[in-house]
Amino acid sequence: MQQKYVVFTGSCYALPIIQMLAQQHKLAGVVVPEGELNPDLQQLQRYLSDQSIHIAQYTANDSSALMAQLDAWQVTDGVIYLFRHIVHSPLCQFFNGNLYNIHPGKLPEYRGPMPLYWQLREGLDTLSLTLHRVEASTDSGAIGMELEVPFHPFDTLTSAQQKASQMTAKLMYDFLTAQQKQSLVWREQALTPNKVARAVSQDDLHIRWNVQTSREIVNLARAGNHDFGGAMLSLPNGVANVLQASAMVTYLVGVEAGTILEISPQHGLQVKTLDGAISIDVIATAQGVFTGYRYALMAGLDAGMSLLQRS
Repeated sequence: MQQKYVVFTGSCYALPIIQMLAQQHKLAGVVVPEGELNPDLQQLQRYLSDQSIHIAQYTANDSSALMAQLDAWQVTDGVIYLFRHIVHSPLCQFFNGNLYNIHPGKLPEYRGPMPLYWQLREGLDTLSLTLHRVEASTDSGAIGMELEVPFHPFDTLTSAQQKASQMTAKLMYDFLTAQQKQSLVWREQALTPNKVARAVSQDDLHIRWNVQTSREIVNLARAGNHDFGGAMLSLPNGVANVLQASAMVTYLVGVEAGTILEISPQHGLQVKTLDGAISIDVIATAQGVFTGYRYALMAGLDAGMSLLQRS
């Protein structure tokens, strides 16, 4: 029987996989979540309709109609990418072990809903794409294929999402090639991960001058840019969002972390950290987006002022 894939997704970020499978004459159709009205999904559906690609709806509480549709399409395999619904047991059983998920993070270390954010936040040099079998427990199935993709030092969460999306096609192509050559080696995951790429909370986004290093603050800003508004900077008159920061070398001693060191056109808004200093390059507020220097002048900040929040 000819191998035919269906792609489960709710995002245009899955288009490279869809296009590659179509070029390989292995695409049966695409399954999208029912009832979601967001611009990304609407754009995806318009593209699929324009390309005459079959579309089916996923209903969370009933898979019988979908399985009948997949049968009519003669589907043999399925791949999931950015599909924010748990595929229930009867549908998993339909694929008889041939349902796979592409996870934008190393497993089991970055198991969870926000792997790209935490990989950026922790300053990794590469992002990992992992193709694994779908099992009842999320992100836990055996691993069949991995691909390491370099991070650029200036990557943000959005640029990392775009980079991961483009490389999913290569990962999927390599997987299909290994299948054809019968050279796949499946590796079981460790039962308990070292960490979990959990959902990001508001509390995670705050700059903590007396705890975080310069590099940690820089990574906090870029990991949250722009989906989470960067890093949250507490100020005497409210909260601003740091979208970009740069680590600076300073040999000052005896200056408390969180102290403004300099405000100038040449060096911007520089703040002391535990191990050096940072320059706040780009900052967003309700009034607009500014350089750190311009915002400091508007907000009346001055050298020697402390940004450290005390309880």
